[in-house]
Amino acid sequence: MLPDEALAQYRCGLTLEPDWHEGRWYLGSILYEKERYAEAREAFAALVAAQPTHAGAFGLKGLCEFGLGLPEPALRSLLKARSLSIARTPEVAHVVAYHAGELLTTFVEDFEAELVNSPRHIPARLQIVFELVKRGEAARARRYAEAAVKLDPMLFAAHLAMGQVWFETGDIAKAICLVRAGRAARARPGRRLRRDPHISALSRRRVPRTHCPETANGTPRVTRFWPACTVTRSS
Repeated sequence: MLPDEALAQYRCGLTLEPDWHEGRWYLGSILYEKERYAEAREAFAALVAAQPTHAGAFGLKGLCEFGLGLPEPALRSLLKARSLSIARTPEVAHVVAYHAGELLTTFVEDFEAELVNSPRHIPARLQIVFELVKRGEAARARRYAEAAVKLDPMLFAAHLAMGQVWFETGDIAKAICLVRAGRAARARPGRRLRRDPHISALSRRRVPRTHCPETANGTPRVTRFWPACTVTRSS
């Protein structure tokens, strides 16, 4: 059967049975192969809406977005596919991995270029941290997180980025203490850590609730290992 004939039959079948997920997968796949990325993206978007754990659909949706020149949605879809074990769909797994890596590299390079022009640009540093963490390069991200905290010790997003790096590099105790200290500071009347709208969703990852060796009588103490991680009384 020719691709155009197959497309017509799949469209007809989906008109009669909108919940025919297998047919929607093949419809999107054929459209992707024909480089009709906008139409293919619609098909895969409908499929992931119906099956939110379909790694292959997220992967091909991301590849369509890449083909359409939409890097940020593409990266979100490709990383979602990876988190859902796209390796179980080998026909697209290697392509997803390649393009996800390419997009992450581009984003990091763009933010690093921004720092050349604006060395004190904290949002750029935080985005580099989060992008490197996505790539599994938390150790490389550490210097960017440390610099962000030093530039603005009262920026809560910077401390969360630092905590994310510690968590990913295996220093769970420091990560937990940092998060608890930030929460405690926000809870105390008259005390605060300044928040930032550029904070990434990655910084809100849950941290396992374990004992914090830097805590005395339930009060987090973080100044012993990170002097900048303190709270101040607001005016």
